[in-house]
Amino acid sequence: MEASLKNIILQHWNGPLRELEKISVESMQQYAKYVGADYKLLTGHPFDKRYSDQLQKLAMFNEEFDEYDNTLMVDTDMICVRNLTENVFELPGVGMHTEYQTEIFHKYLNKLPNLSDSRYAYWGGAIYKMSLEIREKLRVHISHDDLKWAPGRFHDEFYTHRLAMLAELPLEEEPLSQRWCYCSYRPEPHKAAMIHIRPRIKLGLPQKAKKIENYYMLKAQGVF
Repeated sequence: MEASLKNIILQHWNGPLRELEKISVESMQQYAKYVGADYKLLTGHPFDKRYSDQLQKLAMFNEEFDEYDNTLMVDTDMICVRNLTENVFELPGVGMHTEYQTEIFHKYLNKLPNLSDSRYAYWGGAIYKMSLEIREKLRVHISHDDLKWAPGRFHDEFYTHRLAMLAELPLEEEPLSQRWCYCSYRPEPHKAAMIHIRPRIKLGLPQKAKKIENYYMLKAQGVF
């Protein structure tokens, strides 16, 4: 990637930052500085106050960020692993699409067949990396008539797919690696780049804990 490209990392949180969110923000601020990107924490309702906190991440399409070549939107429970040196802005892919996203997506195809299409991109909602070109292609299709259909827990995931469908943006041949949104309960966390802190303690087990407890468990293992 050319050194002249201008990049920014965005996060969003509505309300007072709790301990885990503070840790995530500090982690992303440090990472932004390391890769030469700007950083901004969006608060309140930067997209539209009529919609859920999840949909406020659509503020990544706001024209105020058009001065940037690439925009990375990351959830506030995502944390960089210790000694991360890779530059995410130099990697291919807009977002992550694993078996889990495929499972969720098929539920939408069954529930809202007129608003979904398996030919077009669907990304996990914890991390989006978009070039200005892609942001502009998707932004022109944002419609408040469509937004009212954004369902369930995965508001932003469904709606970014809806935008990709309207913009005819196909499924990526090379999505962003799972290493950049590696769930905290998965084995071998040291292989991750960014870890998504989840309540589940271990893969395949039902037990859960507070996310901050799972963070400290991984920190004790030297992951952070």
